[in-house]
This record gives sequence, C-alpha cells and structure tokens, in this order.
Amino acid sequence: MKKYIQLLVGIFFSIVFLYLSYISVGKLDISKMITFRVNYIWMAVSIFSFALTMVFRSLAWSDGLKQSLTFRWAFKGVCVGMGANMVMPFKAGEAIRIGIFGKYAQEQEKEKHSYYKAGINLLLERALDIVILTLLALITLSFVDFGGEMRQRIYFLRNTILIAEVVGIAAFVLIWRFRRYWSDLHPYLKKVVEILQGLTVVKKPKVILKVFAYLMLSWLCIYISTIAAVISVGMGEINIMGVSLVILVLTNIAVLLPAAPGGIGVFQYATVYALGLFAVLGLHAAVLAVLLHFVQYLAILPIAGYYLVSMRKWIFQFMK
Repeated sequence: MKKYIQLLVGIFFSIVFLYLSYISVGKLDISKMITFRVNYIWMAVSIFSFALTMVFRSLAWSDGLKQSLTFRWAFKGVCVGMGANMVMPFKAGEAIRIGIFGKYAQEQEKEKHSYYKAGINLLLERALDIVILTLLALITLSFVDFGGEMRQRIYFLRNTILIAEVVGIAAFVLIWRFRRYWSDLHPYLKKVVEILQGLTVVKKPKVILKVFAYLMLSWLCIYISTIAAVISVGMGEINIMGVSLVILVLTNIAVLLPAAPGGIGVFQYATVYALGLFAVLGLHAAVLAVLLHFVQYLAILPIAGYYLVSMRKWIFQFMK
C-alpha cells in the first residue's frame, strides 16, 4: 500500500508541474512540436555525451569508492540503477544499485556489512554530487547575467549558498574529528563508525580527490550534452553556454523533489523556467524541455535494459 501511495504522490507532482510548464510557455500548437526540425547530428552528440556519464560514474566506484569492484560490475550497477530511476518513482534505482554492489562484495569478497558499506558509499557519492552542483550553482549565479532586476536576489542566493557550504563542511569535520566521543553514546553509532572506518576513502583519504575528479567529468559530460541539445533546436543568438549551465543546475535541483519516474513534469518545468530567465518561451522552450529528457532516456534505457535482462534472475532474487 505504501508503494502505491508514493507512486500517487509522485504522479500528482508530475501532473502539477506539467501543467505549470504548459501554461508557462504560452499558447502552444502541439502539431508544431511534433514536426519541429531538429539537428539530429547535434542530438546524437547529446545522447553520446550523456551516455559517457555512466562510464565516469562507474570509474568513480571501481577506481575510487570500491576499488575491489571491477569496472564491469560497477558499470552494470550504475546503468541498471540509473535506468531504474528513469522508470521507477522516488529514486528506487539507488536501492537496486546498493543491492548489486553489496551482493557482489558479499559473494566475491565475503565482506561483512557489504550492503551497509555500499549504501554509505552511495551517500558519499551523492554528497559529492551536491557539492559539485553547489559549485555549478555558484558559477551560474556569479557569471551568468540574468538582467538587472534579478541581480540583488541572485547575490543574496549566492551568498546564502556560500555560507551554507562553509557551515556544512565545518560541521562534517567536527563530527568526524570527535567521532570517538559520540560513537560511545550508543552501540549502533559505534557500529556505524566501525563500518565507516572500513571504507576505502577513509583508509586512503586521497582517493576522495580521484572520485571527485571522475564525478566532475561525469557532470561535464551532462553539460556538453545539454549544450548539444540546445544547439540542436536552433536557439539563435542567445548565450548557449550560460543557458545550458542554468538548465543543468535547475533541472538537477528540481528532480530532487518527489515525482513520477525520471522526474517527469518537474524536469520540464525547470527547463521552461530556466529558458524563461533568458526570455525564451513558446515553441523552442517546449521542444527543448521534451527533447532534453528524451535524450537522457535514449542514452540510458537501451544499455540499462540490456543489463536488466541479462541480470534479471539475479536482481529478482535479491529483491525477494
């Protein structure tokens, strides 16, 4: 019952934001969207670039977070997890990814607490993603010109993000520095500290820089994919680099909200809103909002579907 309620909540959010997207672009002729001419060469570049994100994210695991994990298994887990997120609500693919990595460590290495470690490593990966997204947001707010009337609000938002980032890093350092004291408060906390100390990034702190570099390359691929998609619909004389960066930041913040599979609805609204900041509305905004999401599905689902079919018995056995 809980799963159905979550799905209904996600569908509700998607419908609301799809409606907001529709009214934001103004009067729209659907037939013109369907027949809109797209540069398929640039669209292919966009798809290929987005697919590369899975390669660098896999390297972040096999060459960083979990070095005993082979690249092949890391790639399988990343592809299936990202594919599941595109067709299942509430980021359910992350649980599948934890299952794949945890079961591999349990079967191949007889590792204790393998699922806990996989989950903590995934949280670390997500934390680094948030750091990168925050840096991209700061770059956007500092160097992209949104016009005079918004400048003061942009500066306020930028300064708020900087303060939050400093406070967050300081809090993490203090918590980790005094971990021995708070781990004595409860046996469960002590167990958590023991698991954390067994992670690769704790044993070899320099590994975190390597993971960060791979994730940065992953985000760079998404940025290039966005630029190529914007070019493919012919956006004229706008600042393509700036527009693409704003779209990248806003869409990835938006999909953090609970929504139907793949963030349908909230993704489109974030794209339309980002384009509206540059006075791009109507047909171009509507087409790009759909095309950008379509590119992601084309880049991920074929590969994810292949691995899902080849691993279906193993995955279903784990999910039981």
